[in-house]
Amino acid sequence: INSGSKQIISDYDFAYTGTQVFFRIEFWKFRKKELVRFYEHQNIDYKRILKGNRLEDHTLEDVIKAYGAKGEIEFVDKFFGEEEMNAILEACNFNPIQGIDRTLEHKVRIGNSTTKRADLTFQHEDELFYFEVMSQSGNGKWDDDHHYQILGKTKKLELEYGDGNVHTFAIAFKEFDASYLEDIQRMDNGYAVHLRFNDSGYFADVYGAEEKKTKKTIKLGEMESYGQHIMNAMSFKNRRSKPAEGRYLYIGGSHPETEKGRYAGIELVMFTGSKNVLGIKIHSKMRLLEQFITPTDNLENVISHMSGQCPSFISKNPKVSRGSTIQFDFNVVNPTGDDLQDLECIAVAFANAIGCPELLK
Repeated sequence: INSGSKQIISDYDFAYTGTQVFFRIEFWKFRKKELVRFYEHQNIDYKRILKGNRLEDHTLEDVIKAYGAKGEIEFVDKFFGEEEMNAILEACNFNPIQGIDRTLEHKVRIGNSTTKRADLTFQHEDELFYFEVMSQSGNGKWDDDHHYQILGKTKKLELEYGDGNVHTFAIAFKEFDASYLEDIQRMDNGYAVHLRFNDSGYFADVYGAEEKKTKKTIKLGEMESYGQHIMNAMSFKNRRSKPAEGRYLYIGGSHPETEKGRYAGIELVMFTGSKNVLGIKIHSKMRLLEQFITPTDNLENVISHMSGQCPSFISKNPKVSRGSTIQFDFNVVNPTGDDLQDLECIAVAFANAIGCPELLK
């Protein structure tokens, strides 16, 4: 229905002749308070798709030279900007991330004397994104050495950032062997990325991306149902009625000195790797405000103040976590009435200690 011209499409058909598509569309049109039927015929040229030329991938050696790099480390530095990293994230069904602050050669200490280096990492809220890039050995084909490294580094990073909070990307420049793919596919947050360069540009082929997306959707859907129950049980007037991204509970109001569309305020955080832990923090945009810099840099003091206002808090093993988050024991799946009452006390104590009690009024 086109309300502007007051035309109502009631019927149509078409025929394919081999070179053209023929349409007959039947209209009803208002004219002097009467409905008048008329037919419109239209021929649309149809062109067959011609045989194309196969674009051969450039060799890794040529790609590194094109970026003026002398080796793998320099190439990682020159190629992986925010746009390129977001291209890989989007191919893996992540939303693009703005303001990426990357770390090259992220040190990962394993045992007493072994220090490995993750090629490229960046942190977003409480999550870490880790890229392990294949070297020139084997012309960029994933090998045993890099496979061993990525499994070990990922596990160590998960111990530091939390199980389920590390997203690992194996970047190779040729197709992966099946044995490597099997391991990476079994990792909840692992992605095998074949990064290709040819005359049309660069692009990422991600193995099993849709399967990973389905698993992630199911997991976040489950977390969202738990979060919705918690939000509904609390007495605050929340700035969003549903969990954000499946696991962030935006409780209370937005801070007036931040952008409205950011919904910046106090957040409860559910962790995908554990259903017995909950976190509390303020939105990253609030942390940029001058009055919140000191308290978020001294979260141990915040925990101390919270324990004084809410005596049950200290028994929940509170500790400082990544992303300026305070995490504590909590039964996310089946909280009792006492659990939820304690949670309200914890939220109010946090708001008072951090300096924004008005957000929970």
